[in-house]
Amino acid sequence: MIENGNKVVITIAAKNRGISLILTLLFGSFGLLYTTISGFFIMLAIEVFVAIFTLGFGLIITHIICAVWGVMAVDKYNKELLSKANTSL
Repeated sequence: MIENGNKVVITIAAKNRGISLILTLLFGSFGLLYTTISGFFIMLAIEVFVAIFTLGFGLIITHIICAVWGVMAVDKYNKELLSKANTSL
């Protein structure tokens, strides 16, 4: 984009898979806030339900689901970011 003869450069950082994995494994659905807000709300509701009915033991499984979801969300975000950068050239 060029305005008044000046070139404007907008930079957006890609998200890191490793950070997403660590955050979701440590914090479960709260780790999804790094990658996807809607995923956070969905998994938070599921984790509350699972925690109540399994006395917290089911959270091991939901943390793994959150980790997978987080990695997939990072990949999707980075692909969309790259495709937007390629189309704007």
